[in-house]
Amino acid sequence: MPNTWYVDFNNGLDTNSGLSFAQRVKTLSKTATLAAPGDSVRVMGNASTSSGTATWTNNSALVTLSAAMNQLLYGDGAWTRGTTNVTCTANTTAPAPKEGANACKMVCNASFTNGKVAYWATGTLNLTTYQQITFWIQSSVALAAGTLSLKLCSDTLGATGVYTLPINVALTANTWTAVTLNNGSAFTSATSIKSISLFANTAVTSKTFVVDNVVACKAPTAANCLTLNTLISPDSSTWYPVQSINGTTVYLDEVASTASTAATGYQGSTGSTTLSLLQPTQVSTGASGSYFQTFSLSGSFGNQVTVSGGWDSVAMATQSGWTTFDGMDWTIAGTNLTGSAGFVTIDHFNFVRCSYALGVVASANSLVFSNSTCSGLAGFGITKAALSDFPKSGMTFFQCKFINGACFYVAPGCPGSTVANCTALGSSIFNINATCDGGFKNNIALAGSTAFTFDLMNDFTAYNLTGSVYSGAVTATIYGLTGGVTSAKGSEVIVYNWISGSGSINAAAGRVLLQREDNNPLNNEVRSTGNASTIGISSALSSGLAWELTLNSSIKIGTIACKSGILTTIYYYAKKTSGASSVFRVKGGRYAGVGSVGSDISTTVSSTAWMQYAVSFTPSENCVVDLFYEMTGGSGSDRAYVSGPVTVIS
Repeated sequence: MPNTWYVDFNNGLDTNSGLSFAQRVKTLSKTATLAAPGDSVRVMGNASTSSGTATWTNNSALVTLSAAMNQLLYGDGAWTRGTTNVTCTANTTAPAPKEGANACKMVCNASFTNGKVAYWATGTLNLTTYQQITFWIQSSVALAAGTLSLKLCSDTLGATGVYTLPINVALTANTWTAVTLNNGSAFTSATSIKSISLFANTAVTSKTFVVDNVVACKAPTAANCLTLNTLISPDSSTWYPVQSINGTTVYLDEVASTASTAATGYQGSTGSTTLSLLQPTQVSTGASGSYFQTFSLSGSFGNQVTVSGGWDSVAMATQSGWTTFDGMDWTIAGTNLTGSAGFVTIDHFNFVRCSYALGVVASANSLVFSNSTCSGLAGFGITKAALSDFPKSGMTFFQCKFINGACFYVAPGCPGSTVANCTALGSSIFNINATCDGGFKNNIALAGSTAFTFDLMNDFTAYNLTGSVYSGAVTATIYGLTGGVTSAKGSEVIVYNWISGSGSINAAAGRVLLQREDNNPLNNEVRSTGNASTIGISSALSSGLAWELTLNSSIKIGTIACKSGILTTIYYYAKKTSGASSVFRVKGGRYAGVGSVGSDISTTVSSTAWMQYAVSFTPSENCVVDLFYEMTGGSGSDRAYVSGPVTVIS
């Protein structure tokens, strides 16, 4: 019988057996040494909470709360230096501020060692209902955890600390880090806080620090706990990272370099909804190439190993939320799946401010990533990383979301992937470079004209997409599209049931075939250097369809199987306006007896009224030929027409 294993990243013990809630282990690496193919691994997570309402605006990073949940301690301005060996300025660039117009830059010179770096007078504040402080900080060099502390002070000079909170995370050099410091209990003695100060516990000679958006927050268990590490959502499903908090004004985050208010932001219906909040399960920084967790076990065919997050904290009997990793500074990666055989499912996880979400091995088979979110990642959501590669057999992605910088990528040479019911929002896109033979269907991407980017492959097929498609060096067929199409690099895109007007069609460098527009079989178009359309065009018999062509347009109107040595004659009806030049053409030189290189089989259309025209040839080998109708001359207002009935005599 398969076993179920229990993991709690915060309070588990790797000396436990892992076989019950009471015996839960701490790490996935330990679980991998205990579990076997076919087993299930449950990972504790957090359920979301709700508090008040918030107004969300489509394509905006601004979220406006119905009531403030926090107390702003510092927004803009230069702090006061703690000694003459420190220089403080209101900094606007390098780095760009994360909140407001500027951040405070503190430069310690060669004579500064430790002690008070700088302070900020907050005004008199009562913080007794708060328990945490959240803020952005950047260091010019990598710093060990505990090098700095933040103090809440009862005087205006940042000297008399009521609470001293060590900054207990390591800081990566020259990158913003979103830090939340938990006092462990409410700031009950903080009845009259008048300043905050940054304090160096050890020598920081010739170091530079930048601080922004210092905010007091409720306890992590409170329903209205909002920190810079909290995810927020309008629907308890789509989770966005927070960039800044100032009263009722909240801005969404993207990547490390995203300046205040500059994130692509929320995409969806504008309006007010209940605000959902989700606290991270594990928050940490780490060196480039490191991971929060490593799981080395592989399953086997018919014995998938499922690692699922979001299990409740009471007994881990209900999957009521998500397990969320917040990398804080976009350096550490999420979970490294090092098993070479694969057959592992990762379900109900969120990856925020990580370099990547998953590390995977090129030889792995049947990897599944489901019901998870990648939000504000430094790189693609799933891609080649230091110890991994994209699986050559592909992966399955189901009901995943990629938000604000966390792009989705399928590498060239990995055709076996399945991507279904996934969403890319904000600046995130789908970048597909392999055919997804398992299916690319029911996906949404809203990041402009390149939301779905298909490249470096042929014969790609997709189903039911919402968002605009960019196709380069690829032949693509899409069944159901709400959005625009750009056909580049000579690519050809065929779209069945395009929702007309849902996006622009740009086929100047390629070719787009729109068939059954709005699910109407009478509505068809070909867009290229010239256009052709059946919309509103009657055939030669006044019933059925006909094509109307504009200047420089060409459409394939038939593919005919022909027998060697037998005269083949193809009859079509055609007409043109008086200034137009149009012709039926079978390109020569492809088959023996059907023209020659540089000499096509063609018939010129001469009448402005419907007439029947014939194209004849006698191939000297069995073949299949394509017949084209082209408008080769005229003005922009001229047109050429072609219609059935079609007769082939062979």
